Amino acid sequence: MGQPGSGAAMARFLKKEPGDRLDRGRHPLAGCDSIEAANSPVPQRMAVEPSTPTFRSRTLARRAVSLVLCALLTGAVPASAADWPQLQGNAARTGRTADSVAPPYRMKWAWMGPGNTQTTVPLSGSASVTIGGRAQPVVVGGRVFIGTMEGNAHAINASTGQTLWSAPIPGGTVSSAAVDGTVVVFVTLRGLIIGLDVTNGREVWRYDSGFAITGAPCVESGRVYAANHRGDVVALNTGSGDLLWKTRVGAAVEGDIAADAAAVYVPAENLFVYALSASGGSITAQHRVWGQSFQNTNPVVFNGKLWVTSAMGPAKGSEYIFDTLLDSAGTFDQEETLTARWLDGDTDNGSWPEAARDWRHRFALEIPGLDEPYVIVSGPTEGCGKPPESMVVDNLGRILAWFKTRFPTLTHVGAFGTRYSIDIAAVNQADGRRIRIDNGRFSNMWPGPETDNLYQLSVAGDYLWLRQRFRGTQQIRLSTSQYRLVQAAVGNFDGGDFSFADVVYAPTGSPPGSPSNDTEGHAAVVISGTQMYLSESFGIVALEHKI
Repeated sequence: MGQPGSGAAMARFLKKEPGDRLDRGRHPLAGCDSIEAANSPVPQRMAVEPSTPTFRSRTLARRAVSLVLCALLTGAVPASAADWPQLQGNAARTGRTADSVAPPYRMKWAWMGPGNTQTTVPLSGSASVTIGGRAQPVVVGGRVFIGTMEGNAHAINASTGQTLWSAPIPGGTVSSAAVDGTVVVFVTLRGLIIGLDVTNGREVWRYDSGFAITGAPCVESGRVYAANHRGDVVALNTGSGDLLWKTRVGAAVEGDIAADAAAVYVPAENLFVYALSASGGSITAQHRVWGQSFQNTNPVVFNGKLWVTSAMGPAKGSEYIFDTLLDSAGTFDQEETLTARWLDGDTDNGSWPEAARDWRHRFALEIPGLDEPYVIVSGPTEGCGKPPESMVVDNLGRILAWFKTRFPTLTHVGAFGTRYSIDIAAVNQADGRRIRIDNGRFSNMWPGPETDNLYQLSVAGDYLWLRQRFRGTQQIRLSTSQYRLVQAAVGNFDGGDFSFADVVYAPTGSPPGSPSNDTEGHAAVVISGTQMYLSESFGIVALEHKI
């Protein structure tokens, strides 16, 4: 069995097979029998779609959303409208773009390694590459860049899906690349940071950090930042690879980092978040948060704050935990108040036995001092020990995240792993409470949210994209709650029917195989110009509007 790197330290990055089944193997709009009606006073809402699977014939709005407000909001956006040059689009990791492609969709190409680009489904054969679970493709100047666990970097023609060049990156990678000017930077599990020429793959420079790197490189203002498992944070000149500074923080860095012009922000495995001066690398601020790891999460820089997500600490699995509090809530406002108490360790005289500060996992830290002005009121959503999905910024300047709740408004009534629901809402940036996205009807996304199968988020115009490899790709229009199942790996599997998706890799069986086991983590959809890009274990898939 292939490994993403050598040594026991890398073993935990091997992907676990999803162990639950989709026990709601019926029509996507039939609801969820895990809800107990007597305990769920959810307001009645209008369904988005009729009760038959007419998704293929839906006519959704075709006009791309042009949001002038996006350019006025605080926070980074991609360098140009058609580029997505690094993880979540920019050094701030906001995960948004003004580019927007309206449904319906079709597959344009599937790149499964050099010499194996397919343009029709079902996909056939096996791939010669393995892509790590958190590795987003990056897109600049009509080229798509991705690194593999087998130890190669590749540039792909964004229009045709053909390989433009391949180059060795010893040790392989489980991370996204980053592009700055004419250099694309890859990091490897051997600790190498390698700059390649974007046009031909020629190695321009190389820096050996000495220890494994699993977080994506971050480029900002002519510097590339990277952090390794010893806790070394380095800043290199992206053009020359020259070392500008090197600073060691208090523990290994396993997750992703973010930056702005003044600082690089580094969550380390001692649960401290560090701010390091961009100019010299000195630690200018630090703050300890709750949790057990930052693995497979990324911070977000937006609107004067650093938005941090951690993996929660008390239990490996948290299915149905927090439901005892939701039992007690009679209104949405009461749920918010009770959740704040629960996250402060108040057990309500034993009625909420799991209550603890250790469940805090979303944090707003003021920049530059990293002070924590309030607690984000968010109970556990992940149920099998996986890190929660990171927050994302939409084009109205909202911070979006998943929340377990008795009073959903956007996603779906009911969820696997709770008697209640898992919804997407905005974080009130003034006090950490929720601002619900309420269009008067649910999206009725299918499959509905599951505590062990949530989705990483990205935003394109007015569309919220939801992505993970096991359940596929979904889309919700934020202004109307209109929903679409965009992509599924297999049409019929795990007790459910996914054949109505726009793109299905295989009607039955399994999608193409890859040489190695991929790694855990979810990579959000990349949107660049008129195309969307999906990271799969077997390669990269490009989608486009279906005329």
